[in-house]
Amino acid sequence: MLNFQEIIKQVKPYHIMLVFIVVASFLFRAYYAFECLDPAKLLGTDMGGYWSRANARFSGEVFNIGQTIAFSPLYHIILSEIFKIIEFFGFLDKKLEIIILLNIFLSSASIIFVYLIANQLIKKRFLSILATFIYAFYYFLIHINAYILSENIVVPLLIISIYLLLRYPDQKFILFLNGILLGFIVGVRPPLGLFALSYVGYIFFACNKSFRSLIRIACLLLGCLLIIFSCIVEYNHISRGKLRSLSAHGGVNFFMTQCKSLSVKSKHNGLVMHLVPPVLVANKQLLREKPLETNVPFYDQGYYYEKGFQCLKEHPEDLIGNLTYVKALITGPFFPGKGLPKWLSVYRDIARKILLFTCISLGLLCLLIRDKKVDCKKVFLFLSFPFLVMLVSYFYTCDGRCFYPVTFLIFILFFLIVEHIKQYKNQAIFYFFVLLVVYLIFHCDLIFKLIT
Repeated sequence: MLNFQEIIKQVKPYHIMLVFIVVASFLFRAYYAFECLDPAKLLGTDMGGYWSRANARFSGEVFNIGQTIAFSPLYHIILSEIFKIIEFFGFLDKKLEIIILLNIFLSSASIIFVYLIANQLIKKRFLSILATFIYAFYYFLIHINAYILSENIVVPLLIISIYLLLRYPDQKFILFLNGILLGFIVGVRPPLGLFALSYVGYIFFACNKSFRSLIRIACLLLGCLLIIFSCIVEYNHISRGKLRSLSAHGGVNFFMTQCKSLSVKSKHNGLVMHLVPPVLVANKQLLREKPLETNVPFYDQGYYYEKGFQCLKEHPEDLIGNLTYVKALITGPFFPGKGLPKWLSVYRDIARKILLFTCISLGLLCLLIRDKKVDCKKVFLFLSFPFLVMLVSYFYTCDGRCFYPVTFLIFILFFLIVEHIKQYKNQAIFYFFVLLVVYLIFHCDLIFKLIT
């Protein structure tokens, strides 16, 4: 048994810094959510949708069409089960505050795993601490905690899942459990289902491309599919056979993206569903189609996919134009923006610029990969996640929220570059100089206006 003095001796300075970051982040998130904002007044947009559906299911309206007509139901199903636990302890009148505190706790706890993941790639612990600090106080991930949105579950679970993948890529049982974790992530945010490709690729190449790797992949996929199929069965049941996938609004999202329609209003069985993509609201120059009003429910995804592919066929130039959606992940509209205090706009803008600069800097990874200065398998794994998010955004319009789950990977990769930057000082200067020249070329009209 270790005595207290021996335990104290094993505590390193970076352990103290990590604890400080976690505690400080928790306190700041709580202050921000309850003092800077009022969660009760933020029940609008997607947040209000999740909250009302969770309350309806909790009240026994399991088969209400609103439970499955839009958005993946798993998140509000989880919320309704948490309501039951809260009711058992007699705090149902404080359920909103408790859910917000749970958001803050999960996000703060995930900071520890961000640090552990950073240590998998970065050798200097101080830089790992810096990457963790940036994540812990990144504005948008703090702001989102005050809302009832699925990212509050997805981001922490994804961080833990990626840590388990890196730490135990050859442990079959842990891979099975990690598959279950990934299944919940995909169930809550179906577009992240493509992440399974990254998991499979890493396991296969990290474990020497052997037959055993296939067995390990099977363990992961078994756990993941177990949750996904369970969700689909439940959704099919509560929708009375109308919903046969993880979400009902994939088709309408594809239509709005490809046809550049500002909104879609669907009237079906007395229920009116109205979707408006924030990216198109902020970029009205992209609009081409008038807002669509139809009696076709979102369940009929084939109808919307057909119209979307027809628009893409008529406007092949959109194959280039859709890159605007990818750009919007970093520079596009801030959402959810309702209830944002004005004095925090500087904090928000700094956070956006940090993300933009770190993303731009990732081009220098080519030098590290070329000279084999880093673990290339892990670097490619990390890069694959933001790439897949961009791929989804290219076909399905999405705001910056879609990028939240992968921002911590961007920060870690950035500080990996910082770790080796001294060896590539001249190349880095040339790289940023070229980027500056390109920027000036594409913005020469703006510069001319400023000068004149």
